[in-house]
Amino acid sequence: IRPIVSQVLVGGGGGGAQKQGQAQAKKGAIAEIYKTLLDEVASQAGEIIESINGQLSGAKSCNIAAAIVAETDMAVSASRPNVYSPGIPDAFRENYLASIDFLKQVAGYCPEGLTREFEESQAVQRFLKRWNLTVYHSLRFQDIAGTFEKHIAGKGVASIAEEAKPFHFSAANVLLECLLKCFSREVFLPSLANKFCRLAYQLVSRFHVWLKAGLAKRRDAAKSSQQEKKAAAAGGGGEQESSQGTFWTKLTTNELVMIVNDVKVLSDKVGTEVRRAMAAAMAELSGEVAGLAFAAVEEAVGDVRGVTEIIKEILGGDVLQQCTDLLKHVRGITATYRMTNRPMPSRPSHYVSGILRPLGELQQTFRKQASVSEELMTDLRDHVAKEVTVKYAETAGDLLKTVHQTESSLKRLKERQVQATGGNQDTEAAASDADKICLQLFLDVKEFGKQLQKLGIAVGQESTPEYAHLWQTVAPEGKKDAIDLLGTN
Repeated sequence: IRPIVSQVLVGGGGGGAQKQGQAQAKKGAIAEIYKTLLDEVASQAGEIIESINGQLSGAKSCNIAAAIVAETDMAVSASRPNVYSPGIPDAFRENYLASIDFLKQVAGYCPEGLTREFEESQAVQRFLKRWNLTVYHSLRFQDIAGTFEKHIAGKGVASIAEEAKPFHFSAANVLLECLLKCFSREVFLPSLANKFCRLAYQLVSRFHVWLKAGLAKRRDAAKSSQQEKKAAAAGGGGEQESSQGTFWTKLTTNELVMIVNDVKVLSDKVGTEVRRAMAAAMAELSGEVAGLAFAAVEEAVGDVRGVTEIIKEILGGDVLQQCTDLLKHVRGITATYRMTNRPMPSRPSHYVSGILRPLGELQQTFRKQASVSEELMTDLRDHVAKEVTVKYAETAGDLLKTVHQTESSLKRLKERQVQATGGNQDTEAAASDADKICLQLFLDVKEFGKQLQKLGIAVGQESTPEYAHLWQTVAPEGKKDAIDLLGTN
């Protein structure tokens, strides 16, 4: 073996075939060197090796294959030490993959069933240790992660284009490019599958943290603006917002909608393009490993999808506030019936039809914008309706608690007055103020349910548990279990 390796790699004497191999070794890539070497081994020693392996049938030795690796390793490291250098990642990757392929071909010279012994041999392990995969991954990490980090930290991050290519948000475009680069043929190495999968997960997680923090700034800015408006209305004035501002605090409603759409597109792209790239890159590995790796990346993308809740909160913030502000009229029902001798109510209060009106107006506005998907409109509608219903239930519950406490106190007071005068208590008492207030609340909640239906929301025990709770809070005994918006009172 040593003379053959010397002829190909070091430049010893020999015939025409050897000289041709030496020429290729001097000017060619490492893959060509390996090919020439294996051709010469097969030509000059193939029959001898086959004969020896035949005589050693049943033995647990792969010395010949190990010798080929050991001699090649020694000659390459002496004549071409730069082959092992990770300083130029592209060249390092090509050389490493060619070397792995070389080992697979040399394994063919092992007696049957001794492939594992060959892979664990000292010669193979020494050869593999020359390849500094840690440095290679570090360089790739700096390139890929650095590109993404530089983009989201730079001033140019503010770019949100009207036309999606495939995203409106430039940061999402860079993220997808970086994810695909992790598993591209020019970068990925099966031996580093765990590290590149972790990098993909870290990229998506970093995008999630960055996006969430930015949207939180936009949400806080919106809340501050509302407080300043209230202060100004009260005569307090308030501080003027800085004209500088930031990219996040200046996001318009249309841009927020674009980000929501981009998050959905990102989820779809990861589920298709990135998944295909991962599967192709890890084709040599087991399907289970590739599946687990993708599941981790998909989990991180799921976290990114969660930021749409913040955007819905921002988009629906003003509308939600307007709707909940109208719930203050609920407490006015007490004043309407307490000590006024009014008859039992027969229709809902006037304010109820207006509680969800701001939400309906927002829907009409969004329908005029082509960039707003039906899914987003539905999600936003359901979000605002849910929060308003929850607030309605809290307000109604507090009111009923106060009413029953007051009614109980009045009843005890009346009983003491009857006992003091020695009179008889009326056996056929008229409807109490509490009865009237409770019925009015019930009528209002029924009307509120009808308003939800007008917005396209299916009202029911399972479809709208928040409304079901509100119904059970105000409905009289015997009607709590079933929601009936059309029945008699």
